[in-house]
Amino acid sequence: MSLEANKTLVRRAYDELLERGHFDNIEDLIHDEFVDHTNPPDWASDRGGLLRRCIYLRGAFPDITVTFHEVVSENDTVMLRQTMCGTHLGDFFGIPPTGTRVAVTGSHLWRIKDGRIVEHQSNDDDLGLMTQLGALPAEAAPESTEAAAG
Repeated sequence: MSLEANKTLVRRAYDELLERGHFDNIEDLIHDEFVDHTNPPDWASDRGGLLRRCIYLRGAFPDITVTFHEVVSENDTVMLRQTMCGTHLGDFFGIPPTGTRVAVTGSHLWRIKDGRIVEHQSNDDDLGLMTQLGALPAEAAPESTEAAAG
C-alpha cells in the first residue's frame, strides 16, 4: 500500500470503529494477527480486544470524536498525534457517569500488513483524563521554580 493509503486506512478505522460504531467492518480494517500493546492487563491484545475497547469507549463516551493533529506515514507504519473528545455518559473503569466533557491527547503508532492494521502502540494522557473525570485531585502548580527546587 502507498503511504497515503496507509494513512487513509488508519483514519477509516477511527471513523468506522470508534466514532460510528460500525463494528461489522473490523475484519476489513484489522488484520487477524493484530496485536495491541496498550490494552489493560486483563484484556486480550488481539482483534477481539480492540473491538472490546472500542465498544467500551463508545459506551463511556457515546459522542466520542478524534481530531488528528499530525499523521505521518513511513514504510508500513502510521504515527499520529491526536485529541479524543467526548462526554462521560457511561461507566468508565468504575467511575460513574459525570456528564463531563473531556479532551485527551495521545500519540499512536499503527503498523500495516496486507492492507490491514496489524499492530498498535500508544501513549495517552490517562492521568489528565482521570483528573478531568474527578477521579484524581488536580495538583496545584508550585508558586515558582525556586520554591519547587527548595
